[in-house]
This record gives sequence, structure tokens and C-alpha cells, in this order.
Amino acid sequence: MAKYLLRLDDACRFMNLQSWLKLEELFDNYNIKPIVAIIPRCKDETLIFQKDLSESGFWEIVNRWAGKGWTIALHGFEHIYVERMGWSYVPMWKKTEFAGLPIEVQAKKIKEGYKIFLDNGIKPTVWVAPAHTFDKNTLKVLYEETDIRIVSDCFAFDVFYEENMYFIPQQLWKFRKMPFGLWTICLHPNNMNRKEIDVIEKIIKTYRLYFISLQEVKLRKREWSLVEKFLNFNIWFNVLPKVKSFIKKGH
Repeated sequence: MAKYLLRLDDACRFMNLQSWLKLEELFDNYNIKPIVAIIPRCKDETLIFQKDLSESGFWEIVNRWAGKGWTIALHGFEHIYVERMGWSYVPMWKKTEFAGLPIEVQAKKIKEGYKIFLDNGIKPTVWVAPAHTFDKNTLKVLYEETDIRIVSDCFAFDVFYEENMYFIPQQLWKFRKMPFGLWTICLHPNNMNRKEIDVIEKIIKTYRLYFISLQEVKLRKREWSLVEKFLNFNIWFNVLPKVKSFIKKGH
């Protein structure tokens, strides 16, 4: 049977705190432990929903999530994009914070972002690239400059191993009942309203036995199959208009 992970993107000091707290309460009620992608130094003006939360107050919340068993992910650095000129593992967007940039630039961003987590008592274990765009240099820097060995991204049917990293596939933005495989559903709490949160609760209530935490995923050095690679590099072009309709601002 298929298994599902939940991933929450764009946590930062300026997040829509009301929506995040509602989801946290929901997950507590059903013992759901999501992956949460945190921007260490957010400068993306589209993600400013409030300014009342202090820097220390935000990291207190992150530490609380970590204490509950939530998986903490490094989500880029500033969440500021440039036009993507180079190759990306996921060719989904033309914007990027990393893909195609010189390795020295990528290293500076990753090292500074990682240090912010460590300075606040958090050790992220997963990489989540803003706009899903990253390249082999991104993975090289992560391997050499951090202890992160897991990437949440790419289309596949299960965990695979590439460039010294374990990849947890991320393929959905809405729940879909699947016959097999491991599926990550990416949500953007900053843009979610009460109705959308209620829908998530109904889904979890109905399919609770199929939702797992990252800690329950068996990491293995399986090769990324040719079929999965083909789908990964082609599916975005075939279904991109539909996918984008599910994705709101602030990736």
C-alpha cells in the first residue's frame, strides 16, 4: 500500500502564524510528524504575513516542533530568486536560488543558513530547495559543509540514492490515493485558509494509517531508475499547468 509524508514549506519569522498554529494543533491531535522547510533568513517580501514574531520567538517555535519529532529541513537561505540559467534536478521553474550559480556562491548561502540553525540549537537533517531548483554543486556543498544527507524532492516511486544523498521523492500538492509507493504532499501553510485546513483534517482522519513520519522511512541506496528519471525530467512539462494551479505563491 502507498505511504504518505506531509511537508510544510516556507516557515520563517514572518509566516502566517495563525495557519501554522492551526495545523500544528491538527497534527498533534492525529500524531502527525511532518517535514517542515524553514527559511533561515527570509527576505522574500511575498512571505511577509506579519512582523510581530521576534527572531528568538520564531526559533522557540522551531525548537518546539523539533521536540515533537517534526523533521526540520533547511529551505535555502533568503528565498530570493534569480533566473535559472543552468540545469536543475527538477526542471519545474525558471527561477532559482541555487541551480546554475557558481559553487562558491552556493556554498556561502548554505554555510550561512546552516549556521543560523546551529546557533539556534537546531540541526536540520533534510534539504528542501526553493522552487525545487538545485544542481550537483548544491549536493556537493551540502555533503562537504553540512551533516545533511537527505533531499526532499524529485519524482520517484520510493527512496533513491544519488550523489551521496538519499532522496525522498516529492510529487504531490494535493492528496491522491495511490496504489503503491512513497508520496510526499507539499503544503504551503502561509496561504492556507480554514476551509483548506479542514480538508486536510478530513483526509488525515480517513487515511491516517497511511501517513508516516520521515523517521519511519527506510533509507536505502537504491538507484534512481531510468523510468523514474525519464518521468522526472518530462512530467513537469506535460502536467506543469495543472501542477501550478495547485501551487500558490511562496515556494
